[in-house]
Amino acid sequence: MRFPAFILAALVGVSFQAAGQSIAAPPNTLDAKSSDDLESKLDAFFAEPQSFNRKSIYEEQLKDAPVGLSFEELEAMHEAKPPSGEMRFNMAYRVKDAVRDDPRGYFNIALPEGYTPKRAWPLVVALHGRGGNADHLVVVTAPVLAKAGYFVVYPTTADVKLNWSSADESANLYRAIDFVARRYRIDFRKMFITGGSMGGMGTWSHVQGFPEVWAGGAPIAGHPGIAPGPWMARLRGIGLYIVHGEKDTVVPVQPTRVMVQALKKGKYKHTYVELPGVNHGVPRDAWRDMCVWISKQPAKDYSSRPMFLPTERGRPLWQGVLDPVGLEDEKDPIVELLRAGDYNAAALEIRKQMIRRRGDARLYVLRAIAAVPPLLDPTPEAFDVAAMRDRPGGWGERAETSALGSLRLALNSKVGKGPATRRFDAEVTHLIARIWAKRFAVSVDDGKGRAWVTRYNSFARYAGQTQQLQPGHSGTNRLIQAANALLPGAGKQR
Repeated sequence: MRFPAFILAALVGVSFQAAGQSIAAPPNTLDAKSSDDLESKLDAFFAEPQSFNRKSIYEEQLKDAPVGLSFEELEAMHEAKPPSGEMRFNMAYRVKDAVRDDPRGYFNIALPEGYTPKRAWPLVVALHGRGGNADHLVVVTAPVLAKAGYFVVYPTTADVKLNWSSADESANLYRAIDFVARRYRIDFRKMFITGGSMGGMGTWSHVQGFPEVWAGGAPIAGHPGIAPGPWMARLRGIGLYIVHGEKDTVVPVQPTRVMVQALKKGKYKHTYVELPGVNHGVPRDAWRDMCVWISKQPAKDYSSRPMFLPTERGRPLWQGVLDPVGLEDEKDPIVELLRAGDYNAAALEIRKQMIRRRGDARLYVLRAIAAVPPLLDPTPEAFDVAAMRDRPGGWGERAETSALGSLRLALNSKVGKGPATRRFDAEVTHLIARIWAKRFAVSVDDGKGRAWVTRYNSFARYAGQTQQLQPGHSGTNRLIQAANALLPGAGKQR
């Protein structure tokens, strides 16, 4: 049922930032002027009907601009072809061929009415709840948003048990945006995220973790999963539309209420709708009102375009999420040496580069890996210490100490607070946790319980930091489980 306007008005708490307050463009983004200049050049490119003339425009105006796309990619975008795939509910295309390493293997895209590449179009990501899939929000969001001129992307989690904050699912989400942005003209200053239940929690997670991307977020029936605190400064400049049922027994409303009070106190731009008597199932009208809110939101002060369509040697955001340390960069000669097992040559090359790039966080990580080769492994399988000692380069106490020193330098050497920095922190902290996990595992049978208890607590501290930086990190969870299996009762000791 639809709630009368006077009831909604009584339930909505609104707080706006001070008029005229602008947000400085973070690193790896475009400020408003640079974004507007680039879009003007793209306007001229797509307005030209002749391919030959478009080529001239590209060479003269776009080749050295931060467009992030080749002439051939822009030409394909000019054709404005619909994606290949079956139609869902007469509203969205199901795309399969773009998804990699995903057992369920698809996401949906709803195209805006009247799409043409002659202008940039806003985009919304809609996240399903636990056990759902990309179909579940199409019928309640696509009719309003597509008619209002928005692309809508509906990712599907690779596993029904995974949440949207995990590294794999974050990459899955941003890979879907990347797919759309390389085929259609997206307005990177008007990108929004929403979702229900687990998708609502995912919405909170992504506006917290990747604020550079989003102009607004609309969590539905999902609490933030973190208490208010200094981290909220990341939300400045992001519009929030929050909906929760008063009687929700699946995702309790109280944490949402606490967050809303903090948003009010901090004068953050937000709207809160608490639905009286409603449990976890939010009615369609509330979803429609949320979509209308999105359709009326202004552009943000900067563009996240370089995060999705990077120039030169940059990588799209989804690759950075999966590999924040850059170990998959096969073009890096140091990585190639490490992959080939030539650790001494890698260490020598690292020393040479450090002379020119003193304080480079990534070089510190590579130096740690050169000292302790097993850090290249995804996880220390079963903590097989004997096997680790037999590997090229070994894993001795001196190598551990050297690697720990390099990793701590990596954590202390970065500048900035962007999402890539936080993911980098999580990955480096995870590497530190692996070393501590191995150290206490070696000490289990030495008859000096107090020694390994101290080491376990140190490992637990690092693992806890990893979880805080990157919630749901599956590698960290496996480390903790293995630690508890190896050291019964260790978690209870001090």
